[in-house]
Amino acid sequence: MNADGSIAPAPISLTPTTSQVYLVLYGTGIYWAGTEGVTVTINGVSTPVNYAGMQGALPGEFYMGLDQVVFQIPPSLAGKGNVNIQLTAAGIPANPVQVVIK
Repeated sequence: MNADGSIAPAPISLTPTTSQVYLVLYGTGIYWAGTEGVTVTINGVSTPVNYAGMQGALPGEFYMGLDQVVFQIPPSLAGKGNVNIQLTAAGIPANPVQVVIK
C-alpha cells in the first residue's frame, strides 16, 4: 500500500538474467485439468506449466479445493511493465490477471 492509501502492484524483477523466476497462482477447478490440461500465456507468450493441481502446503479443511499453478516467467519479458496472464484449464479460460514485470 502506498503512503496515500492507494494500492500498487509490486513489480516482479527478472534480474539477474541468469535467474529463473516462477509465479504461483491459486484458484479452484484447476485440479481436474491436471498439469497437461492447463496452459498459461503472458502477453500472448506461452510459458510451460510446471505444476497444476491441488495445493498441499496449507493445512486444514478451509484449503480443501484450493488448487495452484506454477509456471516460469520467460526472461524475454523483462522490462515489459503491465502484462496480462491468461490461464486456461481444460479449455476454459480463467479471468485474466495483470502483473508488473520490471
